[in-house]
Amino acid sequence: MNVLEKAEKALEYLKANENSAKGHELQAAAGTLGRCLGALGSRANCARHYANLLHSAIPTLLFLASNDSAEVRLVGDEALNRAVVGGFAFHSYKTNIILQNQIDHTRNARWIRASLSRICLGECWLRPGVGKIRSQAQTLFPKLSQIVRNTKEIQLIVEALESNLPRLLNALAEYTTDEEISELSKALLSHVETTDPAIRRGISTCIAHLCSHREPLLTNVLSEVFDKLWPPTSEGAVIMGWFCIVKAIFQINDTSKFSENDLFNVQDYLELYHLCIYYIEDSTTDHNVQNCVIECLTVLLSRASGEYRRALLDHHPTAVSLDDRFNRKGHRRNISSTSVISSRFPPSPPSEPRDALELSFTGALQLGSILHLNTPSLSVEDLTIQTPDSPASETEIEIPNTEQLSKDLSEKLQEYEECDSKEDVVDTAHLDSFKVKYLYFFFIALWSDCLTM
Repeated sequence: MNVLEKAEKALEYLKANENSAKGHELQAAAGTLGRCLGALGSRANCARHYANLLHSAIPTLLFLASNDSAEVRLVGDEALNRAVVGGFAFHSYKTNIILQNQIDHTRNARWIRASLSRICLGECWLRPGVGKIRSQAQTLFPKLSQIVRNTKEIQLIVEALESNLPRLLNALAEYTTDEEISELSKALLSHVETTDPAIRRGISTCIAHLCSHREPLLTNVLSEVFDKLWPPTSEGAVIMGWFCIVKAIFQINDTSKFSENDLFNVQDYLELYHLCIYYIEDSTTDHNVQNCVIECLTVLLSRASGEYRRALLDHHPTAVSLDDRFNRKGHRRNISSTSVISSRFPPSPPSEPRDALELSFTGALQLGSILHLNTPSLSVEDLTIQTPDSPASETEIEIPNTEQLSKDLSEKLQEYEECDSKEDVVDTAHLDSFKVKYLYFFFIALWSDCLTM
């Protein structure tokens, strides 16, 4: 009996007895199916047989991997690993598609976890071509959003996402749209106010990884944080859930990445700082709430560098009012209008009232100072150019007489010699050089005076 026949008989037995047989009875058949699929997948000449058999084998093995019995799940996981690893060399793209098609909101959490943990493994599954990887991202992330919203086993789903979402984002995040990422974040945040700490930590980690691949998502998350926590609330689950989100975001991500894109400025940092201080000073009896807020504040202070540190240590701190927070930047990826306006309008001096469209430059100015920027430029029509036909050229301009210039120069030299003879000691070399310099500057000044007459 060849490998293909063994795999077909093992699959037929598993389908017929998957609900009735015990774990030890399924172990032999599942092991045989896994080994045979691994052998077929590693052979290039068996591609057609492997592909046909895989469509029927994957659902059966996933059923075993999601069984209520831990012994049966162990058998199914081992056989599924053999089948996937066997086709890694020649059929990784096809295996990835089949596993993604098995992810559905009607399946149980263990089924979904078994599928998620075996997709996007390595880089060999990538198939070059327009729209092929995009189609996978377009299918997978809306499914995940729907699963998170509708599942009744949120703890298992969050655990599966916490361990697999970083790998999925590294592979598919650049092929997703902002709306798909935003919908997944909204689905996760809808469960953040739970009383289960494991779910809160898992959701916080997932949101932090989403923000690392979509920086503008931070503005939406911070808006939700302030909507839930200000005006102040006394619900411990709400406080711990949202402060856990903030802590995870700044634990995993560097603040410089957000500040460079103008998504998290000093004002946002100070508002979070004052929010933490308020809830720490609040006279609450739940020490778990205070511990969560203190942990969040510790992370914020550990990330304080550069302008954030200077803002905290400033002797004249910036006034912060959480009641006046209207900073809703939104989830966007369009070019800001300020990047276009700043290249067209120079800034006004600080003493003058500034227009709303004017922006200030940062860094050293080149090709002139700020005074040159504020000097109004003149057009060619504003310049007074004198031509032979212009009225200014018709008036006679007095040309300086050379004899008069020589006479004036001699008189000045005579006055200089009379004053110089009164000095006791004079260095002749220094005197000669000084005379030359004096004559040069005097002649230039006299000539310029004559021209302006």
